[in-house]
Amino acid sequence: MAKARRTSDLDYENRFRVCGIHVERAALWIAFFTIVLDAFIIILSLFFGKWGFAVVAFLFLLINCCLLAAKRQRHRFWYWPYLVTNAFGILLTTAAIILLIYNLIELPDWWMNFVDPEPVRGFRSAESNEKVVWTTAVLLAFFVVYGLLYSFFQYVVWKAFNFMKKYPGGEPVAINPIHGHDHGRLITGSGGNGGTANPGTTVVTVLEEQTFTQKA
Repeated sequence: MAKARRTSDLDYENRFRVCGIHVERAALWIAFFTIVLDAFIIILSLFFGKWGFAVVAFLFLLINCCLLAAKRQRHRFWYWPYLVTNAFGILLTTAAIILLIYNLIELPDWWMNFVDPEPVRGFRSAESNEKVVWTTAVLLAFFVVYGLLYSFFQYVVWKAFNFMKKYPGGEPVAINPIHGHDHGRLITGSGGNGGTANPGTTVVTVLEEQTFTQKA
């Protein structure tokens, strides 16, 4: 005999929500935000004649569109392009943060010359030093915020990936639950009548008792 755990509380409710929002919907908002941002960067790059930046931003726009495709096609592998490239970006951001912290503490000559080219005769004024410090601090703050924001995006999309893996048909919705010692059935999608799921939907059994037994 095997004992199954209680499932009537639908544990996906907590595991697949972020700030009260379902992870698939949150992933869509991330897609819209990043697509708009990429489009803005493309427009600015073309306006200033920076074709290289425009091409890179366009590639990222295509990658972010994969988040929309994942929701529409209901195929979790569409999330992979974003997850891989975003993870790589987070690693680069972490490296940049470490470098900026070092530069802020040590103020190496190469960094000071990069931020504010050294004047003639090698003399650097206090104003120049202050400019380097403030520029480094602002860059550090930017990369920290960027890293935290996109780490959160990575977390949300990864949870959306796992949700789609577990529930390929979408979020379970209760249909005619039966109380007592019996159980109700949950189906996803529309068009389910009388507790019958359409092909391709996710069916989850919800138990109203604490435990039940079944033959192993």
